Amino acid sequence: MKHEFVGLDEAGLGPNLGPLVCTATSWELPADAAGFDFYAALSPTVLQSGKAKDVGLHIADSKDVFSGKGAFGRLERAAVALLRNAGCQSATLLELIAWLTGDSTGEKSTAGELWLESDNVAVPFELDASDVDSWARRLEAAIKLANMGSLHISSSVLFPRQFNKRIDETGNKSLLLSTTMLETVKRAWLPSSDVASFVVSDKHGGRNRYGDLLSTAYSGHSLDTLEEGPELSRYALGGNEVRFQVGGEAHLPVAAASIVSKYVRELSMEAFNRFWKRHLPDIKPTKGYPNDAKRFRDETAETRKCLGVADADFWRAR
Repeated sequence: MKHEFVGLDEAGLGPNLGPLVCTATSWELPADAAGFDFYAALSPTVLQSGKAKDVGLHIADSKDVFSGKGAFGRLERAAVALLRNAGCQSATLLELIAWLTGDSTGEKSTAGELWLESDNVAVPFELDASDVDSWARRLEAAIKLANMGSLHISSSVLFPRQFNKRIDETGNKSLLLSTTMLETVKRAWLPSSDVASFVVSDKHGGRNRYGDLLSTAYSGHSLDTLEEGPELSRYALGGNEVRFQVGGEAHLPVAAASIVSKYVRELSMEAFNRFWKRHLPDIKPTKGYPNDAKRFRDETAETRKCLGVADADFWRAR
């Protein structure tokens, strides 16, 4: 019997600007996934907590990794090492999004995104390629030493146009997040009698019940509710356990999904800010979160009108 741990997380649900990114990472393991200690197995290459002086890949909740001095470098080092080990050799943001979403043309996720099309951000962006490639090789060696198998990564990337369309279809952000996350995991995982899988996602806002969503996404597979509550909801799906839990990033596969999602979003906002800086040299960059996003929306209003950028392609409705 093979063993597999699938972790899910997102970045960018709260902002009004830029994309929502949902990611699934799938890890083949030599032993039962529920009890597997990733940090012990991958030590000392991978660190669960990191300080500026520490030498290692800091793979934890992206909020912890992406903070303090050298934040972007830590995020990029971990993200690119993970991506390289999943087989991704993308050299630009557009290529990366196409690879993660399984869209070879990039049109589905990035069509109409002028800021991406006019300034294709390099990957890696801040760090030297030799640095990240070195860490990718160290992670590869650690994975092999731990007798772990292949790593798979996939994402869904919803820019404002797609985000607003999904809001119209679902009616609220919570359902949009849950349905998008399940679409993402279906590209990374399907129940199999040959594989014992353990699937963990961070909880989706205040939602406690996921049974109906799982039944729809995985119709034809048996589903039993094991537990539903504010801290943890658990299900048996096709003989495998699926969890939605508060603090899911404590599991490395969920943390890895968080890091990849955050990395894609940060690169997307870099392209976004570069675009508007060319048209409005004095404008202050934005991260896209509500209060500052309103300032940015007001300051770009006339220019957007001149460029013919529709509000629905720029501003997320919720």
